[in-house]
Amino acid sequence: MVQLAREETPASWRTRLRYSVCIRRPEFLSSTVATILVAGFLSAHSWTDLVSLPFLAAVVLVIQGEQICNMVNCLADRDQDLAHKSRQATAVFGLGETRVRREINATIVLCVLLGLYLMFTTRHWDLVGIGLVAL
Repeated sequence: MVQLAREETPASWRTRLRYSVCIRRPEFLSSTVATILVAGFLSAHSWTDLVSLPFLAAVVLVIQGEQICNMVNCLADRDQDLAHKSRQATAVFGLGETRVRREINATIVLCVLLGLYLMFTTRHWDLVGIGLVAL
């Protein structure tokens, strides 16, 4: 098994940014966006629905929600990933557990704010229940 140095703070902000992007698993972004767009096209009443601020907020909310799951998975599986997905494990160890947890928490706060924005602009109060289930 490969052992990596468990540094707490990477040398530069570029390295931290690269690690941060890595734990968010951008390789899954294309399928997420495709799924969102299919749902959007099927449910929109007009083209203006697809270019509205609430739709953009919903897109960002769904993407960030998936990225929370990816970050939690990278954090939880960091020791196992050393053998199979060393890129994610290196990123988690490079950022440090505390920083990864902070990123997860900050993303959750962003999702809550976007959800509240959507709830009040669309008057879909059922989003409260959906948001609680998602959290």
